Amino acid sequence: METSEHNVEILKLFSEIISQTINEIDSFQIIYLNKEKKETRLTIGKDILIIHVVGYKEECSMKDIIHATGLPNSTATRRVGYLVKKQLLIRRISKKDKRKTIIKLTRNGRKAFSSFFDYISHIFEEPLKIIKEKDKELIIQIFKILLKKKV
Repeated sequence: METSEHNVEILKLFSEIISQTINEIDSFQIIYLNKEKKETRLTIGKDILIIHVVGYKEECSMKDIIHATGLPNSTATRRVGYLVKKQLLIRRISKKDKRKTIIKLTRNGRKAFSSFFDYISHIFEEPLKIIKEKDKELIIQIFKILLKKKV
């Protein structure tokens, strides 16, 4: 294959991976105990992206969530409110700066974050076994470039 053919194939496969991943994220479910200690199954779809952002930090602000997810302010606020209602996030006012809202994961939120991380790990398990360490370094560089180049 020529270089341009490789590029087309890479873009085509990457596009398919994104489409498949979006569909899988849309149907992503968690199981947790609600306030009444009743097992609850919840399809949280793209809201897992908010949990993902909060999960990598001890606590974060709405601004952090908006920046990382690209959601409009009103949508992010509404989705965080939904996740608070579903007992996956805690929202409180900062003690240092009363104008700032702090978002943290609840115990159930940490379980959701962990199950999503396990899900991602499972997807990459087989491919990571066959990729050489030097090639993994290249993939990391590529991912970092893609993350810096937000569309």
